[in-house]
Amino acid sequence: MWKYIVEKGAWWGGFWERHFRTIKTCLQKIIGCSSLSLNELETVFIEIEAMINSRPITYIYDDPSEPSPLTPAHFLIGSMNICPPTKVTCQFKVDDVVLIHDDRFPRNLWSMGKIIESYTGRDGKIYSCLVKTKNVIRRPVQLLYNLEV
Repeated sequence: MWKYIVEKGAWWGGFWERHFRTIKTCLQKIIGCSSLSLNELETVFIEIEAMINSRPITYIYDDPSEPSPLTPAHFLIGSMNICPPTKVTCQFKVDDVVLIHDDRFPRNLWSMGKIIESYTGRDGKIYSCLVKTKNVIRRPVQLLYNLEV
């Protein structure tokens, strides 16, 4: 017979229960009802592990000059595991194959497309692209993931 621990009672193991709940929620959102190969499932678990190990365990300061919060990843690998990108590393070009982000579906169901035109702002940076899928759609670069390296 299962005996569950109270969620907020860390001294009863609620801390671990909360982590299991986080893992289950992530799995449900990422996988949904699709079936994955062993390699894909391993990748999903590694991404979830990186996310959980990057959660802060100390106070997060509002002032950027203060030290960054301590995470479990600091103890495991010596630095934060998941960091926001510091600069743009990829410029989209015509004929690039991209994955198109869609909040309605898990990642393995996002559609692929080919960039047929890009639109730049006054500063010369690309802000959106015309992408050929079944139809031709225009998407911001924040929702496009380049598949060609």
